[in-house]
Amino acid sequence: MMAFACQINATIFVKTGATGNGSDWDNAFGTLTEALAQAQAGDQIWVAAGTYTPTNDTNRNTSFKVKDGVKIYGGFAGTETSLVQRASKLNKTILSGEIGKPGIADNTYNVLLIENATVNTVVDGFIITAGNAS
Repeated sequence: MMAFACQINATIFVKTGATGNGSDWDNAFGTLTEALAQAQAGDQIWVAAGTYTPTNDTNRNTSFKVKDGVKIYGGFAGTETSLVQRASKLNKTILSGEIGKPGIADNTYNVLLIENATVNTVVDGFIITAGNAS
């Protein structure tokens, strides 16, 4: 007899300033990096408006790393219960490589990194800015 594992796909929530476990908007992760570390193929990450950097230090080699099959969506106000409720043009969600001093060439080399992705990987509703792959 074979046993099959059943994976339940999760929705993981992210909101700037939050300190939770990502289980809902009231308990959202405060960083996208935390959510990406937890996410598995088939999961969705919903990200509320704000500016997110891939690190809290000045390591220029750090990027947001998206795993194959993970879908990340920006543009939420932080109260939605359905993906169709988001308004990404109103709720600007920015992935920024600005990790050092503004105006200095000390930003991350690559803001977003997606390797070997299939059509099941989605990045939608974000403004990606301030990378510096000198």
